[in-house]
Amino acid sequence: MRATRATIDLGRIRENITGLARISGPGVALCMAVKANAYGHGLVTVAHTAVKAGVSMLGAATVAE
Repeated sequence: MRATRATIDLGRIRENITGLARISGPGVALCMAVKANAYGHGLVTVAHTAVKAGVSMLGAATVAE
């Protein structure tokens, strides 16, 4: 069985968030789902990147997350 590997580009996450903010317009709050450890990509790193890029809220599936 072959191992699966995902490479996360935090720069692209930032670009996607700023693009969404630009399209959404001023005064629109963005929420990003970071459930399941940011889908296995590292909750803390992805969450920090998202907040610094302009996300106002982070979503999770459970309180423990």
